[in-house]
Amino acid sequence: MKKELNEIISQEQGLILRLLDKAGWNYKKIGKEYMGACPVCNNGHNTPNTVFNLDTNSFKCFACQSSGGLKDLSNHLQIDFKEFLKEEGIISEEKNNGKKDKQYQGFEKVKNANKSYTTKEINLEKISSLVIEQDVKEYLKSRFINPDRVANYIRSLKPIQDKSFKYLEDYYKEGYKLLIPSFDLNGNLKAVKIRNIKGKEPKVKNLSGFKQYPLGIDEIFYTDEEGNIQKHDIAVILEGEIDYLTAKSLFYDHKADLFIAIPSVNYKFQKEEKEALPERIFILLDNDQAGKQASEQLARDLKKAGKQVYIASYPEGIKDFNELVEKLGEEKAKEEFSEIIYKALLNPFTLTKTLKDTGINLLKRLEERIKKAEAEGKDKPEPIVLKTGLEFLDNLLDGGLRRGLYAIAGQPAIGKTSFTLALSKHLAEAGHKVLFFSLEMTDEDLLIQLLSWITGIHKRKILDEEISKIELNELQEALEHYIFRNIFIDIESKTIDDIENKVIDTLNDVGDKRLIVFIDYLQQIRPSKELLRSDYRLQMKDIAYKLKEIANKYELPVFVISSTQREGYNAKPDGKKKTEPNYIAMFKESGDIEYSLYAGYFLDYPREDLPAGYIKANYELPIKVVKVKSRFGHTKDENHNQIFKVSVLNFKNGRLEDIKDLKNKDNENRIVEEFDEYDLLY
Repeated sequence: MKKELNEIISQEQGLILRLLDKAGWNYKKIGKEYMGACPVCNNGHNTPNTVFNLDTNSFKCFACQSSGGLKDLSNHLQIDFKEFLKEEGIISEEKNNGKKDKQYQGFEKVKNANKSYTTKEINLEKISSLVIEQDVKEYLKSRFINPDRVANYIRSLKPIQDKSFKYLEDYYKEGYKLLIPSFDLNGNLKAVKIRNIKGKEPKVKNLSGFKQYPLGIDEIFYTDEEGNIQKHDIAVILEGEIDYLTAKSLFYDHKADLFIAIPSVNYKFQKEEKEALPERIFILLDNDQAGKQASEQLARDLKKAGKQVYIASYPEGIKDFNELVEKLGEEKAKEEFSEIIYKALLNPFTLTKTLKDTGINLLKRLEERIKKAEAEGKDKPEPIVLKTGLEFLDNLLDGGLRRGLYAIAGQPAIGKTSFTLALSKHLAEAGHKVLFFSLEMTDEDLLIQLLSWITGIHKRKILDEEISKIELNELQEALEHYIFRNIFIDIESKTIDDIENKVIDTLNDVGDKRLIVFIDYLQQIRPSKELLRSDYRLQMKDIAYKLKEIANKYELPVFVISSTQREGYNAKPDGKKKTEPNYIAMFKESGDIEYSLYAGYFLDYPREDLPAGYIKANYELPIKVVKVKSRFGHTKDENHNQIFKVSVLNFKNGRLEDIKDLKNKDNENRIVEEFDEYDLLY
């Protein structure tokens, strides 16, 4: 019994969220995950450091590493697990005269040519009636279901005066009156759901205990006008009993149409059921994330069983079959249903995804964005790319920032941290939220550099605390700059799990605003325990891959700084006489991370790339940025040199400016200053 219970719980997708709702425990959807506070280590707080998995009804905390199933979670939340399962209709166990009486732990098969409403444990005809009560009829009409058209598929619970059925009397008083029985291929009663017509939660209970069974299976085979047994050629699979009754009501006069409704998105057809199903199957589950995922899984299962499968979908804004009729009315709903089936017919499901499948999903997503823009009164949707506020940098980034992993590489002491911090400052000034992981420097070091840039007070004076009262006032005023509210600093995260946990925390802090993540730097991130003794390159490759997963999972641009070896800096590219380094070879020194990157950039000294007339006056260091790797491919000139090169300068106030934009400025009267390498952060 315990094994059977665990199996049912694992099939009830989303049950864990209903448990959280019952406990009043806060959670929210972040990216593709449902997150909330950990009931073990974070009780009473709102830090969402725990993933609640809808598919397995389990949880895991990133902070204390606590994990477990639904029963473990109910214990932590101080919820009676057994009572919760009874409320959800997963189990049924009532007290009768002080004794516990188990209800219907599955119906015994009765092989009979006609439908059987009687089992060893219950007589459905004794507790229900084919005469539908008026309030049940009104309920069905409110759900756009004609009760007369579906009379063969429902029954009304009787007001029973029998001590052995006391629980049914209570059900009746609470409003549980609509009975919906399921039958197998032979017409044997398999499961019974009882639905509340007053809107009371839970809306439906399972009178058949653990058993769940599809609706409509008993109609796969039918007797034609000549008395011959026939089998339907096509079936449409829906989700839930209300959608099933809605479809039967809408197409009540279409005897050739076969509708089957699975009891939940996680239901799996048994072998004999799959064999009996028609050869062509259209899957039309609810238009939500759970329904879409279940459609894919069900299609794979049925395709492997040798069926011709088509995944159909409702129009945007329509959740299910019942809502289709509600919003469009019966006649238009029939037309739309025909269109839904026709579109699905054009794209048969295949176990191996084709580019056509990818294209359909892409165009559908674009269509949804256009409709949303039109609803907001716009001609077209806003691009999803994030602008940096620097035109030359946006050009280098192929128009701006997108979700994915970016890398900024360079040899030690080139100024990677300073460049990245300046970039963070620009993004914060543009209104973006920035999360800066510093695995090497302290948060105070980074703050002092930013304050120095804004005030012009030398950072060594701040570090040595040689500050006058006037300068203190300037620092206090600078600290009120809005960029300090847009930049989040983390110096405690050391592992990938730490980083992901902090990303989740920050996403909750910033709300709907887009977040840009910087990590300084790759080689300081601790490898996983499994790879602790493995090759260094393998460790870096694994870390980069997991950073890419974080970027894609939470739809973020993630920058990671990576250091290369000094020894490789003077390496010459093959076939070149110039002393320019082989940037791609040097980039690989980071540990083959380029395979996980959306784009990669290398910082170098400009050498001969400075424009004519340029004078180094008042600039700490000019730096060339070379695009080494891009999702859109390399851009090279006829000599195979990278042509995307941007000179970056003037770190004294944290400004990133293109030398090309400065070369025409009047530099003639500037005093050439000797470069002080200690003015940079390394």
